[in-house]
Amino acid sequence: MESQNNGKTGINTPTAIIIGAVIIALGLAFGLKGNQNQKALNMAPDKKTDQVQDFSNQREKIINNLSAKAEQITGIPQNEFIACMQNPIHAEKVKNDSRFVSDEGTPYNIIKSEKYTLNIVGALPYKMISGIVNDMLNNPDFVVPDDFKNTLPNEELIIRSTDHVRGSLTAPITIFEYSDISCPFCKEFHPTLKKLIEEYPNDVAWVYRHHPLLDKHPIADLQAIATECAGALRGSDAFWELLDDLISG
Repeated sequence: MESQNNGKTGINTPTAIIIGAVIIALGLAFGLKGNQNQKALNMAPDKKTDQVQDFSNQREKIINNLSAKAEQITGIPQNEFIACMQNPIHAEKVKNDSRFVSDEGTPYNIIKSEKYTLNIVGALPYKMISGIVNDMLNNPDFVVPDDFKNTLPNEELIIRSTDHVRGSLTAPITIFEYSDISCPFCKEFHPTLKKLIEEYPNDVAWVYRHHPLLDKHPIADLQAIATECAGALRGSDAFWELLDDLISG
């Protein structure tokens, strides 16, 4: 039956009932799907959280490995060493070591005497380093090249009570090394400074400071903290023993 129009546009009752039923059905369907999607969203794993947890687990494993290495090298029991590594004071010491060289690469070295101060970046060969030391000690005409002039503040270039030193504390020359234990160039340069101390035991003091480049070596801070704990728990010799072992690995 054709409905009466009466000059107005409208929807007859049966049609309205059908449309209403369709709208309700669609609403229920989308509502159910929305609930399912929400449940799925709630159940979906948080990838960022998983990554953080995975990284945390990796660091815990590394701490355990470092503590085992420390026990082997220094005799410090693992549980004592792990407790030390969890003490934030050592992480703060590592961070404080590099506060003036945060933008520099490694190894970064300052060679200082009463008369001269120069900076050297990179793993220079022994012949070059020993030549510089000889000139600083014996050559009255020695001039610091412009490229080697120091830019660090004077207060940074003193031996602090928290520093680790090889050689004579009264030596006329002090080498401040900022180093990353995982850095391949630091690994290459480490034996050079060891040899320099052996050759100049009364003339050179080697001050080791941490400068972990975490964007390149994400466990370098833990390695640095481990050496600090070795020193804190068993003294300077233990610090250098563990450092020598880790940086040669």
